[in-house]
Amino acid sequence: MTTQSRPVYTRLQLLIIPSVWQETQQELPATLEQAGLTNPQVWSAETNFTCEPDSMLATEFAQREGHAPIAEVLHRATITAVTDMELRDVTKAVVAALPEGTYWYGSTYEGTVDPEDGDTNSAACAWQS
Repeated sequence: MTTQSRPVYTRLQLLIIPSVWQETQQELPATLEQAGLTNPQVWSAETNFTCEPDSMLATEFAQREGHAPIAEVLHRATITAVTDMELRDVTKAVVAALPEGTYWYGSTYEGTVDPEDGDTNSAACAWQS
């Protein structure tokens, strides 16, 4: 079965050192184009732990590393593109472009999205708006 090209977006939560993410974010569009995505765009914002104090990424990090995240910061990232790839393959391509050992969760969806729609609409952070 062949999938036609259509807009897609990947929404991720990442637990990553900010300087590492900045470098990765700059390289991501070219890497994703090589993987088969057209015109990939990347947006992200740091997420304050007060907005998500029970982050499953922070919990997993602490369990595996033996301590709470120190330099690592939660980020919400949205990657938009056009592709004929299956959604799970888009997610795999995005995750493969992350530094090894990055804690993440997320998924890819068909359609378009406002990439900056994130923490401002989070119920946990609504009181901060």
